[in-house]
Amino acid sequence: MSGAKKLASASKATLEQVSLSPDQIESGSPETRILELPDFAGVSMGVWEHTEGVSTDTEVDEVFIVISGAATIEFTDDDTPPLEVAAGDIVR
Repeated sequence: MSGAKKLASASKATLEQVSLSPDQIESGSPETRILELPDFAGVSMGVWEHTEGVSTDTEVDEVFIVISGAATIEFTDDDTPPLEVAAGDIVR
């Protein structure tokens, strides 16, 4: 792999706060932060943080690694059961 380089330390990166719209917040007072990384081969990448609380978001396709904490992900279709994720999980 030529030109390989470390882009960021996910556990130490400084993330920019991104406000959730009121209609996205279902309970609690969740906050989100992000560090957008350069696209690679047409794929968007970044580090994203979500504090305790419940919010809604729609993603078409993504892969993510849970660095810390845990969450329950619920899907809008009726066929997909909720997914429990925790630190160390790689999810697609």
